[in-house]
Amino acid sequence: MGIDTAIPLGLLSNEIISNSLIHGIPKGEKGKIYIRIEEIEKGAFNLHIGDNGIGCPKDLSLKDINTLGLVLVQKLTRQLSGNIEKDHSKKGCHYKITFKEVE
Repeated sequence: MGIDTAIPLGLLSNEIISNSLIHGIPKGEKGKIYIRIEEIEKGAFNLHIGDNGIGCPKDLSLKDINTLGLVLVQKLTRQLSGNIEKDHSKKGCHYKITFKEVE
């Protein structure tokens, strides 16, 4: 993966992981954070990232974001010609980000 892809990917991953550590997993409790990248076709990837903590706020909409951190995640995802979705199928807060290698 080239540097033009790795930098925004690293920044958005860092923001989501920081949110998990600060908001998702209560202080003093154990939790798990995961990150997985899979290539779905040449130059296109899925990033699965999340935690098994208390979960995202129910009213959190990725379309009407008002927090600086998630605005940054949205902008970095767009920089990667990507799309971000919340996954509500598991306990915690989970995201799937589909993106393309920046050329």
